[in-house]
Amino acid sequence: MGFGEGADAIWLAQRGWRVTASDVSSTALARASDHVANAGVRVQVHHGDPLDFALMNAQFDLVNVQYPALLHEQGRSLAALLALVAPGGTLLFKAYEERRWHVTAGVGAAKTST
Repeated sequence: MGFGEGADAIWLAQRGWRVTASDVSSTALARASDHVANAGVRVQVHHGDPLDFALMNAQFDLVNVQYPALLHEQGRSLAALLALVAPGGTLLFKAYEERRWHVTAGVGAAKTST
């Protein structure tokens, strides 16, 4: 999620992961797609909000979210990201914000505090 330049997606694909990547930026997707092609790996690309997958009831073994723009209703957004994680899976979440994220594991609930 947040495909960016594609480095994480390429790294995972090179190690045998089946990768689905998403970004809201068409510029980022174009750049990343070029990097993916040059690396000779396969990555399924989704243009749009990564939380769209929640609407499709999709689940993944690893959800890797790097510096998301979750400006509104952060708790609800994080809960939606947690719902994308398959049972036994992992959510890797990294953000710039200086707030503390509080997550209740296993119940799909999340809240933030400053």
